[in-house]
Amino acid sequence: MDKPTVSVCMIAYNHGAYIAEAIAGVLMQKTNFTVEVVISNDASSDNTQNIINELAVDTKTIKFRVFDHTDNLGMMPNFIFTLKACRGKYIALCEGDDYWTDPLKVQKQVDFLEANPEYSICFHEAEVLWSQKENAQPIELNSQFRWNKMSVNKSDYTIADVLNGPFMATASVVYRNPYIEKYPKWFLKAASGDITLYALITGDQKIKFMNEVMCVYRRNPGGVTRFHKGNGIILNRLQTLKHINSYHNNKYLPLVRTSVSNYLGEIKSMKLQEYLILLRLYLTSDIVERKYLISFFKKGLKKLI
Repeated sequence: MDKPTVSVCMIAYNHGAYIAEAIAGVLMQKTNFTVEVVISNDASSDNTQNIINELAVDTKTIKFRVFDHTDNLGMMPNFIFTLKACRGKYIALCEGDDYWTDPLKVQKQVDFLEANPEYSICFHEAEVLWSQKENAQPIELNSQFRWNKMSVNKSDYTIADVLNGPFMATASVVYRNPYIEKYPKWFLKAASGDITLYALITGDQKIKFMNEVMCVYRRNPGGVTRFHKGNGIILNRLQTLKHINSYHNNKYLPLVRTSVSNYLGEIKSMKLQEYLILLRLYLTSDIVERKYLISFFKKGLKKLI
């Protein structure tokens, strides 16, 4: 097929219980342009590939490109592999355990981005589906999570919001393909690959929020967000902010520093090894301001004494 307008980036690993809904959500899309669906199965040990083989059938406007890896790449390498395989002008994200619910979702988002070149990303509200009722929280929408700093009354976002933490449900995102041939090595170590990607591609452009529920964000016990707890995820994001700052040549240093101070404010106590990581960040970058470092270490010493 010729170069598609949209590439759907779909990574999968042991998603046998969910991948059918993800593929069905793509096949239901009604567009006036061509769509390629790039599915990368990361050596699943369940029936994920069998389901993909059965359901990934080309239509007039939707074409599939399926990669079935025999060796497990790991989540981030597989994500990067799939992004690099996307040839479309725009990339729509949908992991194998999420799915789309509105047949005009992609058309609406592409129409907006086509008409508004000052925007790099368009996202929307997402329904939250709890796979296990015993672990469910009284949260029905992505915007309702306590950690989500977005407001449904706000339609425009910027890189400042991206640097300050997650707020976009992955399956809700469509963005302009930057055609990055070689992603930075440090990108592989980012615990939140989608957030890091948005920080790389947004720059001075804006992000559009559509207040419509057009996808489902599934929370299941095997999801990667189960690791996003405690100081580990915060320190990983601080190190990622260091690299993002360097990537943009200090252009957004004030915004990065604000984000760093906000993250530090979430830490109640740290182990010695974690203090050393923070000290190393201070010594090797400009993102941790001296006044915050001294204040933070003083609090830590008082607790130790």
